[in-house]
Amino acid sequence: RIDVPMIATLSEDRSWVAATFSRDAGNVWSNPELTCQHVDPQVALPHGGHAEYEVKILMFKGSLEDALAKVMSQRNGLK
Repeated sequence: RIDVPMIATLSEDRSWVAATFSRDAGNVWSNPELTCQHVDPQVALPHGGHAEYEVKILMFKGSLEDALAKVMSQRNGLK
């Protein structure tokens, strides 16, 4: 169980951060050997229905705390 559906990675010099997030996620994981990040949505799709889901990636100069603040301010606006 996670508090916020976000995963973040700092650059080696700790000046850049990449954060991947969604409104809700069924799973959050990373693979350090491949330097990839995933938030794995679980979206119910009824037969013949339509669903939309949005995942966002932020890349900016800042800290993990900055990333969390950005995610918290933007997360509710996602589908």
